[in-house]
Amino acid sequence: MEQLYIYGIEEGLDIAIMYYKQQFPRITDKHIEEIMKLEYWIPIVREQLKNLGTKFTYEYEIKNSEYVGYVDLMIHNQDGTVDVVDFKYSNNIEHYVNSKQIHLYKYYLEQLGFKVRNLGYLFIPKTSIRMKKDEDTYKFRKRLEETLKSQKLQLKKVEYDENKVKKFFEEIKRLEEDNTYEKNETKLCDWCDYKEYCQSNGKIDYMIEEE
Repeated sequence: MEQLYIYGIEEGLDIAIMYYKQQFPRITDKHIEEIMKLEYWIPIVREQLKNLGTKFTYEYEIKNSEYVGYVDLMIHNQDGTVDVVDFKYSNNIEHYVNSKQIHLYKYYLEQLGFKVRNLGYLFIPKTSIRMKKDEDTYKFRKRLEETLKSQKLQLKKVEYDENKVKKFFEEIKRLEEDNTYEKNETKLCDWCDYKEYCQSNGKIDYMIEEE
């Protein structure tokens, strides 16, 4: 959904909704409710950006031999500097504010010749309410509308921390030198193609063929 919000902000709400619909063979009530969220938030985010600047670059690619990243938004300032903003469709603000991501963006952008002035995240609140047993579709969608109206965008400025970049390189070096790979189960395991094998405690034997 984050990429859809960026797409909608850059290309327009109608185009974003059309693109979203094209991703599915049929549209269900759940899809319509996600569209309601797009319809509510995209115009608000576009208005917010008007307060931040007039010249923007969306999804700027950073790609080199050691790192690949996509900067959601660069705001070009009149003094030649840029402000970097990353969009998050999430309520987990503390996690992202303390992460390394946006600090790495500044480091690599300045390697490319940009002068980064400010860093920040724009948090779009995530709404995950569910239909109650005593609600029909109409009542639920009215409640969804009211829930959206009760939420606020949050723009969080982040002070650059060089130590987060240093820690990133230390972690990369450790990974490159490591020859043992201890299991580290997290919620990300749900996205892994090898979860079934890894979590079988040796009951499933497999061999990965080298290309």
